[in-house]
Amino acid sequence: MARIFFRVPNPARYRARHSADTSTIPMIAAIETSVISYHGQGWAGALARSCAGARRSIYLSALSLHPPTPNAQGEWPELWRAWCAAVQRGVTVDMWLPAPSPVHPATARNSTAGRTASEAGITMHYVTGVKLLHAKSAVIDAAEIWIGSGNFTAAAAHHNHEAYLQAICPRIAHELISRWKSLA
Repeated sequence: MARIFFRVPNPARYRARHSADTSTIPMIAAIETSVISYHGQGWAGALARSCAGARRSIYLSALSLHPPTPNAQGEWPELWRAWCAAVQRGVTVDMWLPAPSPVHPATARNSTAGRTASEAGITMHYVTGVKLLHAKSAVIDAAEIWIGSGNFTAAAAHHNHEAYLQAICPRIAHELISRWKSLA
C-alpha cells in the first residue's frame, strides 16, 4: 500500500493567508492508494491506454488543448482518438480549460479547440475569472487519477519534458471532480 502525503510547510501561517480562498484545500493527512506510477516520456500513450479502458467517465483539465489533424500519428493523436472512441462507447468525457485570455498566450486556441472537441462529443467547460486554470489532470471512472505537467498538445506529448503520476485513489478522484465542477 502506497501513501500520498499532502503537506503544508507552516499550517497556521497557511490557513491565515488562505482562509478566504475556498478553492485552496490544505490537506495534511496521508491518503492510502494501492498503486502509484510515474510516466515521463510516453505519458500520452499510457494515458490513452487507460482512457481506452474507461467504462463510465473521463474528466480532464489542462491549460491548453490543440486537437491533432485527422491524419496525425503518434501518442497525442492516439490519446485524442481514445477520448473520441470513449464518447462513441457511451462514456462521459468532460474537459475543463481556461477561457482564452490575452494574459496567457497558451490559452489563445482554447475556444477553437473546444469547438472541435465539442463536435467530437466531448463536453467542454471554460473556467473564467482572475485565477488561471493551470492544472493538468485526468480522472477515469472516478477512481484512476493522472496529475502532471503536460498540456493536451503535440508539443507536450512528443517534444517537451513532462511528467505525470498515475494512481488508483477514489478519494482524490472525487476531490478533483468536485473541484472542476465548482469552477465552471
